[in-house]
Amino acid sequence: MKYEMQSQAPFPMIRFALSRGEKILIAPGSMTYCDSAIHFESKVNTGEGGGIFSAIGRALTSGQSFFITHVTTDAVNAHITLGAPQPGEVCELKLGQEQWVLQDGVFLACDDGVNYTMVRQSRTLSEMFMSASVNHFMMETTGRGSMLIASCGALREVEVNGDTVIVDNTHAVAWTTGLTFKPRILWNEIGAGFVYEFSGYGKVIVQSCCRVSPGKVDS
Repeated sequence: MKYEMQSQAPFPMIRFALSRGEKILIAPGSMTYCDSAIHFESKVNTGEGGGIFSAIGRALTSGQSFFITHVTTDAVNAHITLGAPQPGEVCELKLGQEQWVLQDGVFLACDDGVNYTMVRQSRTLSEMFMSASVNHFMMETTGRGSMLIASCGALREVEVNGDTVIVDNTHAVAWTTGLTFKPRILWNEIGAGFVYEFSGYGKVIVQSCCRVSPGKVDS
């Protein structure tokens, strides 16, 4: 996946170069402008598993897009420019040895070597009780290649080295699959705060701003 950052925070724009036979996947609505040789095909966002009814359920319960857009060209060289959905930063995840779990709304683009599955996160009654703040479905990557994700505000990568890190649910962006992930409720004098608890060994990417979207509420 060949790209260059044309602008970074607070309003990122990314220009991709595609050659004949090359394909990238992009988030619906992220295209700002492109060459006339660029072709688009919207497909149901099922990843490597599930079907149309699974996609409908994810769209209703966690805010995941029902569609994902496949971008190709029959030209020797063509370009498409994407914009991030909100002010913030864009970073690249190198997939292969490391794989990641993504919150809804952070995926921007990936190359054709990247696959993903839509993983159901809520498994217990206590987690279902927290359904207003915890996503039922998240994107878990597989395969090899590059993926771009977009944040709300600045990004920071936090190392988890055998300890436990607690992240507000609206500030968690992505984390490596080797981490143990657990949604929790923290009670205090002003009410309930919804957080994610990460333990083990891996990385968590957090964002500086609080983003509210389907499947989340403010802490």
